[in-house]
Amino acid sequence: MKERRIAFIGPKEYVNVMRFAGFECFGVLDIREAEEKIKELEKENYSLIFISQDVCPEDIGLDRVVTLPGISKEPDGEYLKKEITKAIGGEMEL
Repeated sequence: MKERRIAFIGPKEYVNVMRFAGFECFGVLDIREAEEKIKELEKENYSLIFISQDVCPEDIGLDRVVTLPGISKEPDGEYLKKEITKAIGGEMEL
């Protein structure tokens, strides 16, 4: 059976916390580094890639990438609801 790997990409201060949750973690400094890391992990066939909102490129367009809330510069009260809807593929009563 093929091993399923889950990755987390985010600022270095989040990496240690996510490592405790069992993710393979990759610290990045900015959106450009995050884009490069996503491409690299795609080639390595990760089943799921979580990325912090702080370094997430806009419109990443991959079905196996899920954005997690971070310390965003612009608060958006609907952000989490939109991300959950995108991740599960439809509306859900929250």
